[in-house]
Formats: sequence, structure tokens, C-alpha cells
Amino acid sequence: MKLIPSSSRDFREHIRVELGNPLDLVIESSADGQLTIVYLASIINASDLQDNILGPLTELSLDQARRYGNNGGIVATGIKERGRICRQDFEAVISDLLDGRVAIHQSGETSVYTFDTLGAAKRQPTDPNTERTVRGARISFVESFRDSISMIRSLLKDPSLRIEGLRLGTRTQTNVALIYLAEVADPGLVEEVRLRLKRIKIDGLINTGYLEQLITDNRWTIFPLTQATERPDKIIAGLLEGRVALISEGSTHAVIVPTTVNDLYQSPEDYYWGFLFGSFLRAFRILGNNLAVALPGLYIALLGVNPDLLPVDFVLTVSGSRIGVVFPLVFELLIMEIIVEIFREPV
Repeated sequence: MKLIPSSSRDFREHIRVELGNPLDLVIESSADGQLTIVYLASIINASDLQDNILGPLTELSLDQARRYGNNGGIVATGIKERGRICRQDFEAVISDLLDGRVAIHQSGETSVYTFDTLGAAKRQPTDPNTERTVRGARISFVESFRDSISMIRSLLKDPSLRIEGLRLGTRTQTNVALIYLAEVADPGLVEEVRLRLKRIKIDGLINTGYLEQLITDNRWTIFPLTQATERPDKIIAGLLEGRVALISEGSTHAVIVPTTVNDLYQSPEDYYWGFLFGSFLRAFRILGNNLAVALPGLYIALLGVNPDLLPVDFVLTVSGSRIGVVFPLVFELLIMEIIVEIFREPV
């Protein structure tokens, strides 16, 4: 681990070497060279930087500037002091810069202050694309990690709500949140999810889809072992049922664990209907799923193996329609299923 240098010149050089002197790296110094300000211009809020950090600093005398971390006039939020307890905090300073924070170094000091001015591009919440409903909220998660957590906070104002953060991905250092209700969720379940997350060793974590694959028991199963959703209200419902939610930075979907087959038949809209109507809708989905799975096999069993079980007129009609078809019945049905899946795939 690297130490935080006390020399402003060494500090600036260490920053350039560690980050590879990128195009968006900005290093500024005060007129007397005592203060060094470092940030990545592409991911900070320029107006916030000018109004709350650079503006107050330019109005301070040298003696006042030495107290910028306490009462020097800076009003930025999320102030962190790196190096006061452990001088080997240079890597933490680099991590703060990559998180969109501004670092300020005082010449002769082995500590660095970092300030929160995150201003990366983001979009506003929109209607869900894949989980549309007639009733209920019309809002979905966005790529912004903080905004997604804010949506959950605004809907679930429970003091027992726990949001634990960790970073996954050796190179991407992606923020991941483990969310649960301490008074509702099984502590054993929470601990198991926490251990599985800590065991993940991967270069990059880009989407929650990575998490779904890396924490499941059996990757070869054809049945979903986790449930992904883009709706905050569905996450809230899962938390109230004692389950655990996972949110990843840069992803528009959250993951609910664990999940059962019954959960996969459930729609977010079911919570907004009465018991009888909601149960009818769910039973209707189960019936439709079973028909979709069983009808192809039943079609082959009746027409290709046991045609004597069908009425004679029906069998003669179907047999007449197959005159001139060169493919066997099984192969014909398989081709039809493949074509249907191809049409369903987005282009």
C-alpha cells in the first residue's frame, strides 16, 4: 500500500501515475502552492464544485485554508478525511476520485480531504418496460445507484431497513447494495447471501445478471433460482415478505432472493386487486403456462402415437392436412417452436 506524501508535488505526481494521467484528470493549485485540488471532470458536478468548494477556498487566507476540513467555509456533503488514522490511505484517495469525489491536499500534511460532488450523467425514472401494469406505480429503477436506493427509501420508511454496501469486481469496483428488513428477514438467509457475495471473485461486474449467476447453487438448472425486477414496489413487497434484495450500480434491475415457482407466477399488479380476483389471475397464469408446456407433447402423443383415442372425423381431417408434408410430426413441431422463439427475440 502507498503512503500519502506530504509534498504537494509528490502528491500530484502520484495521482498522475496511479490514474495514468487521463484526459479528464484536473489538478489545480492555490496561488501560493499550498493547496492541491484534484478531481475527474467527467464525473463531478461542476457547479457544485465551483459554488461549494472552489469559491470558498479562494476567499480564505492561508491560515484559514489550513482549517478547510472543519470550518473553512466548504459546504460540500460527505466529507472524508483520508490518512489521519492510517497514512497508507492513498488507495482510498484514488477510490474516492473514481467515485466522483474531489480531493484536497495541504502541503506538509499526510492527510487528504475528499468531498462529494458526484455529477455523472443519469436519466430520469420512466415507466417499466417489461413489467407494465394497469394499476400501481409507474416507475422503474434507473442506472444511478443512489437514485435506486432513494426509491426504496421513499416507499419503505422503516427504521429496521438495512442497506449494506460492498464493492465487487477487481477492476470495475461496482457498488452493490444488500437490502433487507432486520425485523422480518431470517438472519441465516441474510448471512448466507452476504457470504456468497463476499466469495465472488471477478474482474468486472456490469449488471445484476452477473450476481444472479454467481450466487446461485446450480448454474445448470433450467429453473430460475432468483427473481429480477425493474419495479421498486415489487422489491418492497419482497422485503416485507422477508426476502433479500440486491441492487447493482449501472443496472436497471434489482434481484430478489430466494424465489419459488409460485413467485414467478406473481405479477406486481396482484397486490392491488382483491384476494379472489388476484387468485383467479394467478390460477389463469398457471393454467396458461401448463398448456404451453403440455400441448406440444399432447399433440404428438395423440396424433403420432395414439390416434385411435381421437374421433375418426378429426383424425381424417388432420391427416388430410398433412398430405405432402415431408417432415415427421415431431420435427415439424420442433421447427415451429424454434420459429416462434426467433420471432420473440428482440432485434
